[in-house]
Amino acid sequence: MHGCSLSKVNALQHRDAPLCELTGRRASVALAVTSNAADGRPLTLYFEDHDTATNAWTGSLCRYVDQLAFIMVPAKSVGSAVEREERTRAVRECKASLSALCADDAMQHLAEGSPLLAVPAAQFAVKLADAIHGEGSLEAVPARLCLSDAYVAAKYPQLAEDTLTAANWALLARARASNALRSRLRRSFGKLYASQGRYEEALRQLADDIYHCSLEEGPEHLSAVGGYFELANVFSLLKRGDAAGALDDKVVDCWNKYLLPGMGRSVPALSASQAAQGVEMLRAALKRREATGGTHVGAGEAHYVLALLLQHCGDRKPAKGHVRTACQIYESTLGANHPRTAEVQEARTRIEESCQA
Repeated sequence: MHGCSLSKVNALQHRDAPLCELTGRRASVALAVTSNAADGRPLTLYFEDHDTATNAWTGSLCRYVDQLAFIMVPAKSVGSAVEREERTRAVRECKASLSALCADDAMQHLAEGSPLLAVPAAQFAVKLADAIHGEGSLEAVPARLCLSDAYVAAKYPQLAEDTLTAANWALLARARASNALRSRLRRSFGKLYASQGRYEEALRQLADDIYHCSLEEGPEHLSAVGGYFELANVFSLLKRGDAAGALDDKVVDCWNKYLLPGMGRSVPALSASQAAQGVEMLRAALKRREATGGTHVGAGEAHYVLALLLQHCGDRKPAKGHVRTACQIYESTLGANHPRTAEVQEARTRIEESCQA
């Protein structure tokens, strides 16, 4: 792996057997890397096995070498009491930032279909959150929910259930948990139950997800879209195409409203994981719509909104292909003079001009 070296752990060199950074089990592999943040001193991370080390490094940690060195390599000098206090504060802030970054990496890997890269990133996010706030804290619940989703995608259902149980206890113990957090918990339970074929339970959990999210942000907020998408997935598995299609319509409509400012106005920023999740949702909705008639106006709408999102993410070439297909569908179904067709034509012009820039 570029930028680091892997070696087997030599038990004779350690008084106490080193433990894996992610699982807490005995480590067999050491990953050494040098960082400017540690004045050239080596940073060594320990992992259970070679695959865990490789996935952790390539999936997330390779991007945060300096932050890792800052929080894990002791300072050369002790300094005054004020300096020690300042360093303690800075390390805590760095851990919080790194936990959020690793969780975002994990969610992006999940959206891109790489759960084995998502798991170690989410595990490290949980480790850092626990180090800051303590195990069982409400503040560490978002990282645990991310880890549960990664376990579900990687087909580790028991680990996912154990992780969700811990997150659920943290929420039950504190009445101050927000509706946003309760929404995320229900969504993760819904994903787990759907993966186990417990579809009716999954539907109940996902309905609660949307309820809590609606209380927090409103039913058409971007944070609610994931709930509609997961519901559509479950209804699709149940062969209830009408219900799945209606929810796909909702997903496309919510993303359309979010991205509409892109026509000459500013669009609120999306994180890398939000963008990847949006592309995943819209592609899945498009696939289901094409399965029931690829020239229907609904398929054109999905092509159009997906083009807007890809353009927003800087993926101009695929955006160009989708907006061209959308134009063809709108012209054949609504006519060249329809206002919606004109809107899509305007978007096509913008996207094609950006490709030439």
